[in-house]
Amino acid sequence: MGVYRAGLGVGFYPEVLASVLAVVRQNVFPRFHKKGYKTRVFIDLKFPFGQVAGTAALMRCCEEKNFSILSYPIRHGNCDWGDVCKDDKAANDEALKEGLCVLSEYRLPDGKRIWIITEADRNATTVLFPEDY
Repeated sequence: MGVYRAGLGVGFYPEVLASVLAVVRQNVFPRFHKKGYKTRVFIDLKFPFGQVAGTAALMRCCEEKNFSILSYPIRHGNCDWGDVCKDDKAANDEALKEGLCVLSEYRLPDGKRIWIITEADRNATTVLFPEDY
């Protein structure tokens, strides 16, 4: 596995900073680059996951409840598969070697489950509620 870099454009809002700190606690250390009024956070990942998108239902929920999902794709990109079972964790590790689809599961602060799915070709990653699948 190589090291891949993801650049995320963020503003310095409290919920974003809290997510970045949560990522640092996972021993993933982001680097910040400020240009004008825009700031980008660069994070090294263990596999590429292409364009990241979230479903409308998830984005609406996060906006209404003031949740940031930034830490979840970062955990996913660093092979922290979250709440999936032991067999699924092993399957994800194998999927990275074989070029197959990868799935992680996490819980939002309100207890709702979310999935993160990276396609086999590594061109797209989707963050969604399981019922949106």
